[in-house]
Amino acid sequence: QYLLNGVTELEDGNNQLPVLLKSKPNTCALLFFGIPRSFSSIVFPSIQQHILDPNPDCDVYVHSYDVEFTKNPAVEEEWKESGDVEVMELAAFKGYFENKSASYHSVLETEEAFQKERNITQFRRLFPRPSAWEYPVSMDNMVRQWHSIEKVWLLMNTVEQKEKQKYDRVGLFRLDAKYTHPINIMTAEAAVIPAMMYESRNKVSGINDSMFYGNRDIAKIWSTERFQSVRDYMSWQKRNEDRVFSKGLHPEEFLRFLLVEKWSIEITLRNICFQRVRTSGKVLRDCDVFGDSVTGGETVRGVVVLGMHRSGTSLLSGLLVHGLSYKSPGQLIAANSQNPYGFYENFDVARQNDRWLKEQGKTWDRLSMSTSPTNSSIIINGFSTELSCATDSCKEASKSSRDYQYFEHRYKALVHYNPF
Repeated sequence: QYLLNGVTELEDGNNQLPVLLKSKPNTCALLFFGIPRSFSSIVFPSIQQHILDPNPDCDVYVHSYDVEFTKNPAVEEEWKESGDVEVMELAAFKGYFENKSASYHSVLETEEAFQKERNITQFRRLFPRPSAWEYPVSMDNMVRQWHSIEKVWLLMNTVEQKEKQKYDRVGLFRLDAKYTHPINIMTAEAAVIPAMMYESRNKVSGINDSMFYGNRDIAKIWSTERFQSVRDYMSWQKRNEDRVFSKGLHPEEFLRFLLVEKWSIEITLRNICFQRVRTSGKVLRDCDVFGDSVTGGETVRGVVVLGMHRSGTSLLSGLLVHGLSYKSPGQLIAANSQNPYGFYENFDVARQNDRWLKEQGKTWDRLSMSTSPTNSSIIINGFSTELSCATDSCKEASKSSRDYQYFEHRYKALVHYNPF
């Protein structure tokens, strides 16, 4: 029996779920944390299909809370989904692991034990601003998630110590999310994080803090060094105010500090989608912008923002990036006095657009008129189909598709274009 202080064994009716042991552990472990919501009907089928089945030799560990009701932030209409929680639905794991070689371990922790160990009031003083969070519920929920992550790691570590063998690969996943893509954690990358919430520029929106898989030593940092690194992060934040969006303890920005700044870990981003689920059964549209592959050759659906000069395209693009976790690829035009918050416009695209306009004797605000050499009709804003490339990306694209080049120069003169 591998139980933590203040933690009780998960029960299924009158029957306790056994902690299943095997003679020799596998080299991988799947750790699940948090509070289950709509678990049997929505979450567990996705976990089985996209996490358990692709990793049949991995042992599974679960930490959750012995609660019957949760409250979610009411910042947005779709978040007003508090309600009853059926933790007994976690028994679905038991049925899955019958007659399997991998083992299953689970614990429930009481609210009393949690409150005794964590000073929630202390963290409320670090409430991030600006933020879309609701005070104090959002901060309290973050502390509970961090606590559950650390406890499920300690549960796994207890088994490792008893069997005197450590896992090589570890994955950590939420219990209240619908997973939409197969996730095989037995890959070569040292640290894999979903691309959700990440921007690879100097000033970043953060790193997704709710899913990880990779080598055990990095998984340990991800799982167990959050609470002990808060003071270091707040000190670093004061020295680097130009590199953060929120003052206070914002989890995604904190995790970027922990992995990238403090430990210099090389992170691999994958277009992995998971969508938060509420107790009502509502599935939030967290990441429906990604393709259907997490093997390294992802195809990502994009969004094109079209509009005239100074019409708000940069503002809309920035909202998509920082509000909906879209990613602006490539080198971007730097912020300047005209737009101190940034243009979110690809530098190569802008250069190519300027080249094509110049070759046609046009500018963004001036169309052209010419006479047709064949029938003397007036041609408004006509284009030649033979134009030069100003960037390597244009040259590569034009080798394989003339349609690409025509699309670019036909529309770039009319609109301000931001690619994602």
